Amino acid sequence: MAPSPPSIATLSDADFKHANLKASETIDISSFTEAAEISPAYYQIPYYLLPGKGEEKVYALLTAALQSSRKVAVATFVMRGRQHLCVVTPAAESLMLITLSFAKKFCPRSSWRGQFQIDKAQGSRSACELNQKLRGNENAPE
Repeated sequence: MAPSPPSIATLSDADFKHANLKASETIDISSFTEAAEISPAYYQIPYYLLPGKGEEKVYALLTAALQSSRKVAVATFVMRGRQHLCVVTPAAESLMLITLSFAKKFCPRSSWRGQFQIDKAQGSRSACELNQKLRGNENAPE
């Protein structure tokens, strides 16, 4: 049986207003932190943020504050009926929202650390040989 084609739903502005206006149009900032404090492993999907009508001044102020402090805003927002954790960070003259994974989705490092034994000397030699072979260099170490 062949799979059915995906269906596409078109939503109007009225649909969004009916859905939960506050939850669908706000980003709730809870704190500010150094970007280095958040592991890249948590980053998921980036979105550019644009100011709403009449919100240009607040948008510019937040952008300037984040740029000068070199910090990111930790926030939550609701999209598609689900709450998401995110950071808001400056990106040139605009803002970018990047969704984050919740910490509980990750397996703690302590649960797998030490389970893999890698011979670093052998790994380095093999990687070097492979690299040289791929580049067509016949002077690979023996």
